[in-house]
Amino acid sequence: MYLQWSAGGDGYEATATEGTYRVLPRGDEWCLERPGARTTRIGGFSTPAEAMAWGADLHAVQRGAVAREPQPGWPTVAEFARELGLAASVLRSWLAVHEPGSSGGPRRRLDPTTRERIRAYYASVPVAS
Repeated sequence: MYLQWSAGGDGYEATATEGTYRVLPRGDEWCLERPGARTTRIGGFSTPAEAMAWGADLHAVQRGAVAREPQPGWPTVAEFARELGLAASVLRSWLAVHEPGSSGGPRRRLDPTTRERIRAYYASVPVAS
């Protein structure tokens, strides 16, 4: 299941089967603490939403997210980039960071869940024109 974030302490937290993910302010940036045998902290996020997206991605990897067969009606990376008003290279960069190991090639088709994650990310982060 997806992570459900709530305010907790100085930042935000979400509980998952593998432990509790936390997003905390550190100076002028936000850090993600992920659970595990040793708690790991990943820093350098400019917004809490960006850190939460990374936490959601790491949680999906822990769960072994199910791969879906691409459907002909799903837009390609280039088509979806045009829909959002972005350069295709910007969207491919987002995919490289948030879906490591996946193809960001021009013929890749984006499933509805990935499209919603991308929309949510770009709704929370200003895009330079």
